[in-house]
Amino acid sequence: MPDGTPALHVYGKSGIMKQSDRDTLRQNAVLWVLSRSEGIGKKRLNRLVSTLGRASVSLNDAVGMKTLELAERVPGLEPQALAALRHCGAKEIREAETLLLSLPGDICAVTLFSPLAPLRWKTMLREEAPPFLFLKGNASLLDRPACAVVGRREANDEEAGQAYRCGELIAEAGFVLVSGGAAGIDRAGHNGALDAGRSTIVCLPQGISTYALSPDWQKALEEGRLLLISEYLPFVGWSTPAALARNAYIAAQAWLVCVVAPRLQGGSIATARHALKQGKPVLISATMPLPADVAAEARPLSLLPEYLKILQESGERLRPSGWLDLGEDQA
Repeated sequence: MPDGTPALHVYGKSGIMKQSDRDTLRQNAVLWVLSRSEGIGKKRLNRLVSTLGRASVSLNDAVGMKTLELAERVPGLEPQALAALRHCGAKEIREAETLLLSLPGDICAVTLFSPLAPLRWKTMLREEAPPFLFLKGNASLLDRPACAVVGRREANDEEAGQAYRCGELIAEAGFVLVSGGAAGIDRAGHNGALDAGRSTIVCLPQGISTYALSPDWQKALEEGRLLLISEYLPFVGWSTPAALARNAYIAAQAWLVCVVAPRLQGGSIATARHALKQGKPVLISATMPLPADVAAEARPLSLLPEYLKILQESGERLRPSGWLDLGEDQA
């Protein structure tokens, strides 16, 4: 590609690489190696790829250049990025190629730097966007408008019922439900959408193959109504840092966020803060006082039908990157 950006490629049963695609496979393998390099986090890796793209230098070309040549050709590269490129050897690249080509047949790996990647993730997350995503299920759900339902794990029947009803309303309005798949509020929201015959996206804080699906969810997956998405290799286990990171991804995918029975601190409040920072409405039903910053901007969950109606009636004015292109008095 002329801008040096790795193409979105799909590996696994639905997209085995052909010999003619070796350059793209190698670029994505280089990207994988860099993403695992010491001193290279998401922000630095995103800046590296953007800087190379502006200089029309591909990752393949970059790893083949001598340090002085690369520094002259691509001004502004950070020292840590230069060091990571220098340590991106042939052995590591071959191992990454093998890894990408040996994924389970029902799991796809895609890079976020492609024009085909989720626009909302690229626009909302910017330098915090994960370089790789692993998908299982109907990837086209990422292109559809979505709303989120999140909340605590320890939900009582009333709170779970409220989340379930939110999922139903969102689905009946024609939107995809997005949440984190956790017990309690998350799962109730997912079930509300699926039981209404519609679709849901599950953003996981673990590898896809470590997440057990109920028979109903497995059926929805097979019917194309469910998508599992993770930034982690399929067999990576759950971790607290991963759970915190995925809150931003849920907010990025959603047009609005519903929060049911949140704790004063935790993932659901973090998701609310991400959504507010991204300029999206947050609707909350709380059983305890909210943090002052969230309480100042959040609105009652009872307004969900009203907000869904605005979304439905203003579809032509929806921005792919955020909320509605409406006057401040309406949005």
